[in-house]
Amino acid sequence: MTVERLLGHIGVDSGIVAVGDPCYLVQGGAEHSPEWQEVVAEVFDAENPRRVEGTSAVEVEAVMMTTTPQGDGLYPVFGVVDEETGRVLALTVRFADPA
Repeated sequence: MTVERLLGHIGVDSGIVAVGDPCYLVQGGAEHSPEWQEVVAEVFDAENPRRVEGTSAVEVEAVMMTTTPQGDGLYPVFGVVDEETGRVLALTVRFADPA
């Protein structure tokens, strides 16, 4: 049996959230890093050919990234958890309450 539960919150300070193996992201990710600024520009570029059609999501080096509807903030992360094993089977970040 599985259950959805709140796992925690993620902080967003760039208006972007990323899901993927962190080894694919620019090392350091500091605001002053030219490489990081290129990644940020890619995510906000509506003409980016790597944009997932009909969404604000972009795949950058095997990492899915998207802008957040409200920009910066703390967003809850929910997981579908196998109650028997404790393994997380799915993650959901809620940027807004579902209607």
